[in-house]
Amino acid sequence: MPRSRTTENDIFSREGLLLKRNRLSPREIRQEADAAPGDELLRVLVAAAAVIAHADGRMDIAERRKLIEAFTTSAQLDGFSVADLAAELTEHLRNYEHDAAAAERSALLAITGATISPAEARLVAATCSRVLSADGLVHPAELGALHRVQLALGLEEEPS
Repeated sequence: MPRSRTTENDIFSREGLLLKRNRLSPREIRQEADAAPGDELLRVLVAAAAVIAHADGRMDIAERRKLIEAFTTSAQLDGFSVADLAAELTEHLRNYEHDAAAAERSALLAITGATISPAEARLVAATCSRVLSADGLVHPAELGALHRVQLALGLEEEPS
């Protein structure tokens, strides 16, 4: 049976609602449902990466690239754009420029207070490990930062 234009545009018909929903991105669907569970994961991921990347003084371009690479390849963050990542990262960059110690405390508190699953915590820790070695040098301060992030995530050992 061919679809009529009136059925497709009729917001009260079941077919019209299904067609509309099929055109939405995963992020739009979560927003429409007013339950975006990945928002907190994104915030935790960026906060944790910022702690690692700034441990040796500043966030290097290779560290940013590694974070973006991990972000774009994560199925758990599907539906978010690089623009979402950039907006979240910008806030941390400003905080670190103003007061690095306070920015780290704030980021670790945000990680500790987050309600993410153990699998999501492991994803964040694994991403931090990749950011740690992104610039080719593993600074002792970065290792300490990784340990603090893992403790904030509720993980006691490094991800494998």
